[in-house]
Amino acid sequence: MRTIQKKNCRWWTLLIMLIPLALITACGGGGGSDVVDGSDPGDGGIEEGEYVIFLANQDENAPEDYNLYLANSQNPETLTKLNPPGAAVHGDVIQMAFSPDGAYAVYLADQESNGIYELYLVDMASPGTPVKLNGTLVSGGRVDDFTFSPDSSRVAYRADQDTAGVNELYLAAVASPGTSVKINSALPDLGDVEDFSFSPDSSMVAYMADQDTDEHNELYLVDLAAPETSDKLNGALVADGDVLEFAFNPGSYSVVYRADQDRDRVFELYTVDIVTPGTSVKLNSSLVEGGDIADFLISRDGIVFYRADQDIDGTYEVYAVTTPGSSLKLNSPLSAGESVTKFILNYNGSAMAYRADQDIDGVHEIYYVTGGAITKINKPLVAGRTTGDFAFSPDGTLVGYIADQDTDDVYELYTVDLTELVWGSTKRNTLLVADREITDFQFRPDSQGIIYRADHDTKGVYELYSASLSTPGTAYRLNSPLPAGGQVRRDFSFHPDSTLVAYRADQENYSVDELYYVDITSPGDVFKLNSTLATGIKIVNYQVSPDGKQVVYCADQDMNAVFELYLLDITRPGTSVKLSGALVADGDVSYDGFKFSPDSSRVAYYADQDTDEVYELYLVDTATPGTSVKLNSALVADGDVSTDAIAFSPDGKHMVYRADQDTDQVYELYLVDLTAPGASVKLNSPRVAGGDILGSAFSPDGSQVVYRADQDIDEMDELYLVDVSTPGTSTKINSALAADADITRFVISPDGRRIAYRADHDTDEVFELYLTDMSTPGTSVKLNSALTIGGNVYSSGFTFSPDGSQVLYRADQDIDGTVELYLVDLTAPGTSAKLNSALVADGDVSSHGLSFSHDSSHVVYCADQDTDDIYEIYSVSVASPGVSTKLNQPLAEGSEVYMHGVSPDSITVSFVTHQEIDDTPLGELYLVRQDDPGNAIRLNIPRTGTAPYLYIEAFSFVPGEVFYTYH
Repeated sequence: MRTIQKKNCRWWTLLIMLIPLALITACGGGGGSDVVDGSDPGDGGIEEGEYVIFLANQDENAPEDYNLYLANSQNPETLTKLNPPGAAVHGDVIQMAFSPDGAYAVYLADQESNGIYELYLVDMASPGTPVKLNGTLVSGGRVDDFTFSPDSSRVAYRADQDTAGVNELYLAAVASPGTSVKINSALPDLGDVEDFSFSPDSSMVAYMADQDTDEHNELYLVDLAAPETSDKLNGALVADGDVLEFAFNPGSYSVVYRADQDRDRVFELYTVDIVTPGTSVKLNSSLVEGGDIADFLISRDGIVFYRADQDIDGTYEVYAVTTPGSSLKLNSPLSAGESVTKFILNYNGSAMAYRADQDIDGVHEIYYVTGGAITKINKPLVAGRTTGDFAFSPDGTLVGYIADQDTDDVYELYTVDLTELVWGSTKRNTLLVADREITDFQFRPDSQGIIYRADHDTKGVYELYSASLSTPGTAYRLNSPLPAGGQVRRDFSFHPDSTLVAYRADQENYSVDELYYVDITSPGDVFKLNSTLATGIKIVNYQVSPDGKQVVYCADQDMNAVFELYLLDITRPGTSVKLSGALVADGDVSYDGFKFSPDSSRVAYYADQDTDEVYELYLVDTATPGTSVKLNSALVADGDVSTDAIAFSPDGKHMVYRADQDTDQVYELYLVDLTAPGASVKLNSPRVAGGDILGSAFSPDGSQVVYRADQDIDEMDELYLVDVSTPGTSTKINSALAADADITRFVISPDGRRIAYRADHDTDEVFELYLTDMSTPGTSVKLNSALTIGGNVYSSGFTFSPDGSQVLYRADQDIDGTVELYLVDLTAPGTSAKLNSALVADGDVSSHGLSFSHDSSHVVYCADQDTDDIYEIYSVSVASPGVSTKLNQPLAEGSEVYMHGVSPDSITVSFVTHQEIDDTPLGELYLVRQDDPGNAIRLNIPRTGTAPYLYIEAFSFVPGEVFYTYH
């Protein structure tokens, strides 16, 4: 039986934004708002309080949906969902298998709830009408693997069905779908079932689990007539030993397994009779020092073959077990550094094929072994060429393999007739051009044909083809036409009758994998096996308008993986309108490339709206959603607007952006009057060859733009000032830099008079902090105190106080490698005070969330100040440097603060904690008053179990910066 599987390793960034709302009326109004945890959002209004808008996968029954929620600090853990439900299909089929008798197919999909994967059974006599096979799952539970019994009557599956986050083993009969029984024995806290397999006679299941000792997998056997009662099969393991893999002997009477049973990290091969569990016998011969068993196979008649560096450490060869502890080497002699990388057996174990760099070091070729004779079966390969995957045909007469045998880097499909080796190999695919490849193939069960996956017709678009064995070089496509970006996945499978092929593809909706089958005699005539999959939404970023009344968010709300902008009114939860203009096929709005205008009336965004993969700048009025204008001028071929420098002027009349508008890959700075979209002017002065504009900012009054560029000397980044009334004429602000010096970052003071910047101004690669007055360009003064040898001021974290009188910065100023927090008064440059309290050994102040209170009286910072590698938040008065107060409550074991921010009134601090529970990430959002440290309230709804994951990765007060946290 072949299993189709895709690993479900999705994760998306989570954005949290904290906003103060003085009064929100009619919060419960609007169509379709959801109140979570039984809240009534109010009749006629919500009382005054602090409100938080946050973006989370809060619904544990749809853990891949990311929604916007409104929380009230006066009523924490009671949320109102702001956005409407997603209309886009988000579910996926991630695993599939036919029953051995071909009567059924089973697949694993989030068919009913986005991110909750369950098992579905399809009668092949009536495809498209599946029934759920697994039992009822606990909230947040999911199925993650399964296998059919050899007699096709039952399915074993692994799921956290009874306890979220605890994977156990269940059995369901195809005759009674929806009813299951647990078959593993009781697990300890944090224990999990790993791999599992039916015995060949279908009466037993062997499984690996850390059932007796957490984090140490051992091998167990359960008789299906007595579920939940298992025997440990493996012998006693050495301390820290584990069983890594196992397989039943075809007779069902014994199990072979690989483990570091006798010596830790030395993996060997053992067999155990199921009637004498715990009494195992080592199969392999003695290993050289450093040697290990890499993998093994068992032939139909019970002979065990294995691959190991048994004789020369690092040189892997193939052996057959003759008697326990004795083996016979099957490959030709290899030199040091050469290895067998894979081996396979034919259907009855009478022949073997292996791949090795046996003749030319680094050139892997395929060899056929039968009756003691070893024959290379591919055509000779030159250096730089190689073979890929290979397989026997089911009847054992052919070997198929992938190789760039004829043309370098063009991987094609060949077969060798083992009954006529003298004739060499035959190419099976039709002609492939340069840069195309075949990635996978499979023989028909009756050995009369072959199918393969290749980007045959369009580069990078992988589809499924059927090739005849009687007419070499003739193949035809099996799948239906794919949408833009669509792919057939690598895990296709033949039905046992040899005529039907099942495959997964996003054939109807981009990025939505569904399950299809096709008869190879009717290519392109495709049928879907699954029924309609779950809808969902993934919001990836959002912003609140400066007036606090609206939210714009970026989501694939209408079509999976197509990201557009939507606008909602905070007082009307549950309704939104599409804000961005119509997109070209494959177009998207950039998740981090949109901004509100200062007056909240317009939104600028960055998208490949008109031409796929050409990113440009657009403006839309919130009063006329869906109708946008392009702001940038025409771009040169391959030109793009960059997302990292789009900004409104403070009066909202202009925008500045960075683009390679005139010359590809040469980024310059442009200004556009919003009353004349599409007619921009270049702001920067002419550049030296190779020069680029790297970043910019408006002055607070909007009359000038400061930018960083290697304008005069290539690779020397300096600061320039340009008046928006005289574009193209700039003035250098910084004083002269030493050879090879650079300015890496700058900030403008709140009053617009001064600029602080970081540079290795005086000594190459020693970065310090400087201040220049914009009224006297070309002169600067050093702000930081003297640095210890090896010390530097860090780029992230330096900022002016809100009143503009001081500058905060991070540096390893006193101890090289220990990053601490310093404050310098601009009336006394060069004389700074350390703000943080004494740090524990190896402690540091983080750049995450470092911020002044809005009245400039306090600084809040994150540091592993008390315990190394456990980050917490502290507040310190600028009047009492070195005396800090911890703000967060005592943290759970393994938890730490990942991000924080200060409210506009400087009274409260919001922060995010993160911990891993049995490898499951769990984030939570809190609010604490600075005058009541240690008494934080949780705002999000806590998870009921350890799964599914909950990410909280960024937040900000409004107005304010968005802080991002990365796990």
